[in-house]
Amino acid sequence: MKKLLSLMLALCIAAVSPALWIQPAFASESGPIERRTVYAGADNCAVIKEDGSLWVWGYGNIAALGQGTVLTTNIPNLPTVMLDGNVVSRDADGNPLAAFQNEPIKLLDDVASACIGTAGYSYAIKTDGSLWIWGGVDEPKPHQIATDVIAAEISNGTTAIIKSDHSLWMRGKSINGVIPGTPDVEPYYIEEFVKVMDDVASVHLDLTRSFSWQYFAAVVKTDGSLWAWGGWIPKALKDWPEGTTWQSKIIPQKVMDGVASIRGNLLMTDGTLWDYKGEQLVKILDDVKMQSWSGEDLAVKNDGSLWAWGYQNVKAGNGSCSGTYDVPYKIMDDVAAVSAASTFALAVKTDGSLWGWGSNNNGQLLKTCDNLVDIRNKYGAPSDKTYHMTHQHSPVKLLDGIAQPSYPIPGAAEPAVPAPSQPTEPEAPAPQPSAERPIPFTDVKEGDYYYDSVVWAYTSDPQITDGTTTTTFSPFSTCTRGQVMTFLWRAAGCPEPDAKDCPFADVKETDYFYKPVLWAVEKGITDGTSPDAFSPKTLCANSHILTFIYRAMGEPGRTGEGEWYGDALNWAENSGLLDGTYSESFDIGAKCPRCNAVEYLYRYLAED
Repeated sequence: MKKLLSLMLALCIAAVSPALWIQPAFASESGPIERRTVYAGADNCAVIKEDGSLWVWGYGNIAALGQGTVLTTNIPNLPTVMLDGNVVSRDADGNPLAAFQNEPIKLLDDVASACIGTAGYSYAIKTDGSLWIWGGVDEPKPHQIATDVIAAEISNGTTAIIKSDHSLWMRGKSINGVIPGTPDVEPYYIEEFVKVMDDVASVHLDLTRSFSWQYFAAVVKTDGSLWAWGGWIPKALKDWPEGTTWQSKIIPQKVMDGVASIRGNLLMTDGTLWDYKGEQLVKILDDVKMQSWSGEDLAVKNDGSLWAWGYQNVKAGNGSCSGTYDVPYKIMDDVAAVSAASTFALAVKTDGSLWGWGSNNNGQLLKTCDNLVDIRNKYGAPSDKTYHMTHQHSPVKLLDGIAQPSYPIPGAAEPAVPAPSQPTEPEAPAPQPSAERPIPFTDVKEGDYYYDSVVWAYTSDPQITDGTTTTTFSPFSTCTRGQVMTFLWRAAGCPEPDAKDCPFADVKETDYFYKPVLWAVEKGITDGTSPDAFSPKTLCANSHILTFIYRAMGEPGRTGEGEWYGDALNWAENSGLLDGTYSESFDIGAKCPRCNAVEYLYRYLAED
């Protein structure tokens, strides 16, 4: 094979050339990351544009927009200041209720992910991994509080961060031990970040309930397991025996496997979405890609369609104002991500356009509404008085040029996959297939776009991959780091690595990926996720797979500009590797199934 020979030649050259790939902390290859490029706060909004700039607008109360000014009419003894006199929300007598901004304000540059809220719950993670927060009387402007951060969550005075090595750290309020290991003494406030656990992919803090004993925290680990702790864990997740003390509940407990994300709902790695807040899990949707980053009643499917259900307060998005919907309904297509507040929602489409619907009483939908609706005054005016509020019954386009989001892995399911077992390469050979059908796998059929690539991978000498069982290939199971290194190593002819000792505690000599990992690290294809860990079972995104192959090819046409995977993506597109394997909704940050991994290899390495 001509290209197989070119792979071997590229690897020989790499053996005498130092690795040049340098990545910023946020874009760490060590594992998947979440990039929130749109966020709907209580009554305010944040988006990241394609150039990395962060823009905010909406309700400006208590410095929620980070402009250095405390804006309030509802808190005694604090000044009332309006943003350029831009005030619309008024009571029945015409008195201003709060200041708001109905045009976007640029807040920061070089931002990778952001969340906006009120009372100090806003943050931005820059591309260098620094975490910046703002909001509240004491923090009216953004200021840096941490480095080496790839994900964060802030709720009711508690901050959780995930560092590039996937360790979880927390600080702030620790009422009822929501920060594990903290002393049971007042003031329950931890000034400095303390390490909580390792191997964390995403974190969720539910700290906004009426009683402190109802607080709970949860994480999804890189292996897809869900862990939770706190004074209140929904019974559907953890049915505590009667008499269990809260001291026992604040120790992180493993809840289940096969989880992609937990927020307002529970997204499994098979693409099913579940309501977990009752006594039992209740299924909502199938084939889900991501759930709303805020709120609990919107989700995007793998085909890019956006769906809603439950109580929709002003933001039904289907031409109606409000309503309760027991059956999910579709709002729009071509959606990359969604974020919802209680009365409005924002969605980024795959073309980078931003759409919004619902309430515009604080400028959340910018200057898009011209319909006025009288509703009862919620600010305590007499019952016979009303105030004007603008809103949109259906999605309306707000902006263009919004950066595409990405989801942590475990994260969005693309396409829906079974709950992730960690398949190993079987020791024994599979049964011999027939001459008419050169593979034994019942889940790979002629006509599948990846059929030829699976045949090639199975029948190559040396064999690039086998099935996950003797009769199944599991084409839509997500590739792990260990599997991808094995694919590349076998495609290169199974060369012996020079290293005799392995520095990684999680890579044993008996593992099928032992030699592939040593070889890949020697060739500069990848590195460990820390000095003593490789994380072979961490699931891989499209960005990782393409970058691994690109490095194995010797990084042709490398510029080193843009995102860490940018050169690899450009090379893959120009080489035709991606043709036919994805639609316009291709997500570079979504997880990569086994069928696509072997398809990419086949297209570049197989004979012309």
